[in-house]
Amino acid sequence: MVKVWAGLAAEDPGMVDANPSAQPAGTPAYSFIEEYIPFAGLDGYFWFVDTRPGPMYGCVTEYSRDSSDEDGTKWVSISAMLTDLADSLAGETVFDRIWLSSVTDGELDWRIRS
Repeated sequence: MVKVWAGLAAEDPGMVDANPSAQPAGTPAYSFIEEYIPFAGLDGYFWFVDTRPGPMYGCVTEYSRDSSDEDGTKWVSISAMLTDLADSLAGETVFDRIWLSSVTDGELDWRIRS
């Protein structure tokens, strides 16, 4: 993703912020930068840890192919995300606004909340 955005910046420098890494963690860079450490992803969507300096250092944010990182911070840390995940699994409550889990015959299944 970093290479893709570097290529876009080379083609059209006005399209990409000149120094998104200078912004504090948790603020949108409107691109994918080296300080974003992805840990999960599928089909152009990633969850990443923002390692830029600032009070939100280590926050978890989502990058989407449609809106880059403009939706802001999802969790203040990986541990906060994992706590929400554990709570969701234990109580079969919604995780990340849309996901419901269930266990059938010992297998975990995720479905989108209707």
